[in-house]
Amino acid sequence: MSTLLAFIGLPQLGALIGGMHDFGKMSAEFQEYMDFLSQNLTPPIQKGGIDHSTAGAQFVWNYFPVVPEAEEFFVFRQIIALCIASHHHPSLIDCFRGTMSGDAVFAQRMEKSREKTHLDEILSKLTSSEKKHYYSLLENPELGRELKNIHTRILSLFGHSQKKVSFHYGLIARFCLSSLIEADYTSASGRGSHDSIPKPDWEGMQNNLNKHLGSFKTETPMNQSRAAMSQECFQAAGGRVGKWSLTLPTGAGKTLSSLRFALEHARRHHLSRIIYVIPYTSILDQTANSIKEALGDEYKECILEHHSNLVQETLNKTGEEEPWTPEKKTWYMEATQTWNVPIILTTAVQYLNALYAFGKQHIRRMHSLANAVVIFDEVQAIPLTSLRLFEHSLDFLSGICHSSTIRCTATPPEAPTETDAHDHLVETPIIPDSQAFFDQFNQFRQCKVYSEMKPSNYWAVERMRNFIMEQASANGPTLVIVNTKSLAAKLASDCRNLYAEAHILHLSTNMCPAHRKEIITNQIDKVSLQKARTMGKTVVCISTGLIEAGVDVDFDVIIRSVAGLDSCTQAAGRCNRDASRPGGKIILINPANKLEKLGSLPELEIGKEIAMDMIRDPEEEEILGNKSVALYFKEFHGKLTQTHNHDHLSYPFPCSGLSTNMEDALSLNFKLMPVPRQQPKYGSLRLFQAFASAAYQYHPIQEDTMAVLTSYGEGKKYQKILWNMNPHTEEEWKQWNDCLQKSRAYSVPISNQNLEKYLNAGEIMRIQEGMDIYTVNADKYDPFLGFLAHPGDTCGALTLSQP
Repeated sequence: MSTLLAFIGLPQLGALIGGMHDFGKMSAEFQEYMDFLSQNLTPPIQKGGIDHSTAGAQFVWNYFPVVPEAEEFFVFRQIIALCIASHHHPSLIDCFRGTMSGDAVFAQRMEKSREKTHLDEILSKLTSSEKKHYYSLLENPELGRELKNIHTRILSLFGHSQKKVSFHYGLIARFCLSSLIEADYTSASGRGSHDSIPKPDWEGMQNNLNKHLGSFKTETPMNQSRAAMSQECFQAAGGRVGKWSLTLPTGAGKTLSSLRFALEHARRHHLSRIIYVIPYTSILDQTANSIKEALGDEYKECILEHHSNLVQETLNKTGEEEPWTPEKKTWYMEATQTWNVPIILTTAVQYLNALYAFGKQHIRRMHSLANAVVIFDEVQAIPLTSLRLFEHSLDFLSGICHSSTIRCTATPPEAPTETDAHDHLVETPIIPDSQAFFDQFNQFRQCKVYSEMKPSNYWAVERMRNFIMEQASANGPTLVIVNTKSLAAKLASDCRNLYAEAHILHLSTNMCPAHRKEIITNQIDKVSLQKARTMGKTVVCISTGLIEAGVDVDFDVIIRSVAGLDSCTQAAGRCNRDASRPGGKIILINPANKLEKLGSLPELEIGKEIAMDMIRDPEEEEILGNKSVALYFKEFHGKLTQTHNHDHLSYPFPCSGLSTNMEDALSLNFKLMPVPRQQPKYGSLRLFQAFASAAYQYHPIQEDTMAVLTSYGEGKKYQKILWNMNPHTEEEWKQWNDCLQKSRAYSVPISNQNLEKYLNAGEIMRIQEGMDIYTVNADKYDPFLGFLAHPGDTCGALTLSQP
C-alpha cells in the first residue's frame, strides 16, 4: 500500500492505514469466528456480523498525536479513520448525510461503545512490542513531514477556495481507500504486496509506433499536415506533468498523435500507464484497433479494453474465432478490476465511476489514475450533469496524482478559467497554433456549408425524403443525421420503400452494438463507399447523432438536422474526410416541429435553439468554426444553468428529504448540514462530506432502461443458451456470467416505462423467473431498423414462444 500511495507523496500514510486496518481482528470474538471457518464449520455469527473495522479507526481517532497548530494532523486523522472504518463498505462512509440525530454517521462510529468494537479488549492484549509497533506507525516523524507537504501543496493549488480544498481532501480519502482495497485484495489472493510497479516498455512501443507511422504515404498535402501535427505532439511531450489540451480537426489522426505524445511523455517522466477515456463504445473499438495495429502483436497483452459491450472471443489472423483460455479470462477479469495494465481504453462512465460511484469494484481502480497519462477523446461528450465533477478530477489528477490529463476534441468547449488558479492547473495546448491546421483542412476539403433554415413546417417527411435522394443521386454517398430515433426510422423506411434501387442504411441505438458495428465497419466504411462511387450506386445512411463523434467515415454530402453547433461541426467532419475529392456539401435543415419532439431532451433542445439563433448567413462557412463553437458553448452552459438551476452541472440529487448536488455533498456539504460547525461536538472534525450517500446516488448517464437480448447475429445463440441454463454450482454460474457478458453486444436498451407493456403483449420475455434478464421475440427485431420500439409493431406474423 505504501507503493501505491507514494504516487501522491504519502507512502508512510499507506504503511499506517495498511498496518491498522485489520486491528479489530485481534478480538476474541473474531478469532473464534475464524476458528470455525478453518474447521469448515458454520460460525455462530454470519459473515460481516462482527465489527472488526471500527476498532482500528477508533484507535487512530483517539491516539493519533494531533499537533494543535498543524491543521493537516486533524484532517488526516479523520481520513485515516474513515478509510479503516470503510474498508469493507462499498464507499467511504458518510460524515454527515442530513440533520437528523442518526445522520452524523462518522462521529457516531467513533463514539460507538468500545465494548462493542472490542477496542479496550484488544489494547489489553497487546504485547509491549506490538504496542511499540502501532504507536511507531502513528508517531513516525516522516509521516508528519508527508502530511505537511501535501497540505501545503493543496493550499497552494486550491487555497483560494475552501470548497475546493475540502473536495480534494475528499478525493485523497477515496484514493487512500482505493489503495487499501487493492492492497487487501492482493494480499488475500496470496500474491504478496505491491513492492514495486513494473515499468512498461515505452521505448519499444515508440519504436513500433514510429515504424507504423513511417508506412503512411505522405505525398498528399493532407497527409503532410497530419504528419506535421504528429511531430508537434512528439516535440511537446517533454513538457511538465500537468493539464494539456489537443485540439485538432476531425480526421487529423488524434488517436495516433495523442499516443505519440503519451508514449514519449510517459517515457520521460517515468509514468506507469496510459489511459484513453472515450465516450462511446463504437469509438472505443475503433481506437483500440488503431492502437493495437500501431504497436504490434508483441504488445497486445499490454492493452486492455474495458467496456460493457466487450465480446470476449476475438478473431485470429485467418478470421476464425479464437476462444479465450482460462488464463486469459483470469487476466482480463483482474485487469478490469485494477487497471494495472500499461495501456487502458475505457469509457467516460467507467472513469467517472472510479472517482465518484458506489461500489468497491469502482473504488479499487481509482489508484491506477495516478502517475499516468489520461487522454479524454471527444471531451465535449462528457455528460453535462457531471461537468463540474470532471473539471475537479482534472485538477486532482494533475495537481495531486502526478498525472497528465489531455483533452482531445475537434470542437473545444471554452475551458473554465480562473484568474486566481495556480499555474500548475492552467491547461497547456500541445499544439499552440492549432487554428492553422483547421484552416489547412478546410482548404483541403473544400466543403461548402449551406443553411436551409426554412419555416418549421417546410421540411415534412416527404420533402426531406425527396431532398435526401436528390442530393445522393446528384452528389454521391450521403449521410443524414437527425435528432430522434423515430425520425431516423421513418425517413430510412420511406427512402428504402420508394427507392428500391438505392442502398439505404439506418443507424440508431434501437439496433444492438454488433448490428451497428457491422454497418459502420462493412457497409459505410471508406472502401465500401468508394466502391459505390465507382459503380455509380446511390448510398444513403440515415442515423441519429451516434455516428458524428470519432467514427471514421467519409461521405460526399452531410445533411444535418440542426442541433448544437458542436454536433453540427462533428457531423461536418464526416464529409470529404481525406480530401480525396474536389469538395463536399454540408447542409443544415430544420425539420417540422412535429417530426422531432425534443421536450424530453432538454439539453438537445436548448442547444438547437442557440444554434438556430447563431445561423444567419446561409453561405457562412465559419458558423462551424472554432470561434463560433466556443461562443456557442458559453451561451449553452449559461442558458442551461438558467433554465434548470445552478446545480445542473454539479449532478443534483435528493438526500434525507433535502436537495443537494455532488459538488457540495463531496466538499463542504452545506446543503445537507446547514448547522454551525463550530459547535464543541463538531470541533474535532474537518471533513463533513456525505461520501456514501453521494456515491450511491451517482450514475453518470441517467438511463431508465433495461438491456434486452435480441436475436440479431450471435444473439440468437446466446438467447438459447441462457434460456436452457439453470445454474446452481459455482462453475455453472461462471458459465452463465460469461454467456451474459458475451450477449451484451447483441442487446438493446428498452425503457422501463414500456417494459410491462412489452411483457403483457408477449413481445419480450423473462429468461427465467426471478431474474431481470429479458429477450426480444425475433419478430420484434427488424434486420433494417433494429428493435421496433412501438408496442404492437412486428416485422413478421410469427410470434415465438421461446428462442
